[in-house]
Amino acid sequence: MYLLFLYFYWAKQDDEARLIRRNVNRYICLGITMTYRYVSSKVYKRFPTLYHLVEAGMLTEEELKILEKAIDTSEYSFYCFWIPFSWASNLIQEAYKAGKIDDILLCIELQKEINKTKNSCFDIMSYDWVNFPLAYTQVVTIAVYSYFGFALLGRQYLDPSKVTEHIYLAHQIQQIIPKVQTTNPKFKKTKTQINYLHCF
Repeated sequence: MYLLFLYFYWAKQDDEARLIRRNVNRYICLGITMTYRYVSSKVYKRFPTLYHLVEAGMLTEEELKILEKAIDTSEYSFYCFWIPFSWASNLIQEAYKAGKIDDILLCIELQKEINKTKNSCFDIMSYDWVNFPLAYTQVVTIAVYSYFGFALLGRQYLDPSKVTEHIYLAHQIQQIIPKVQTTNPKFKKTKTQINYLHCF
């Protein structure tokens, strides 16, 4: 959504405005990639270190030094993925002050979209940080295997016509089929009688 605001509602279209838009998009992609590095093994293999992000063009040498300093001084280094989102928010504010964004509502909406993306990344990190309880997986496994076993036994089809051929003599099944009859066809008084037909 924030891409729509950036490209269709941005007031200025000069070189500086395009550079700011590109940096905002780069910071957003950088924050998402840093989040996926901690939760996805495939992304981590693609970007094992922050320097690989520099080679991919998502990060500059100066920004790499700032991130490394923040990671070294932070107690929870894996939560430093929010830093690129802060850079993007600061760029939006600077663009509004410089007159690149004319409408204050557009600036607010851009900030909201960036915060939504950042909060989504926080949720992903929280889900990955808290392990799924082992008891849940065991209960689901037992339920699936139990359902398969009961369905295998309960859905077997027995042909009643083969009972006389001494094939299902040990498996005679009595089927009770309810039949509803009404004594008054005009339904003024509904009186229901249930007769049971015994089929062997």
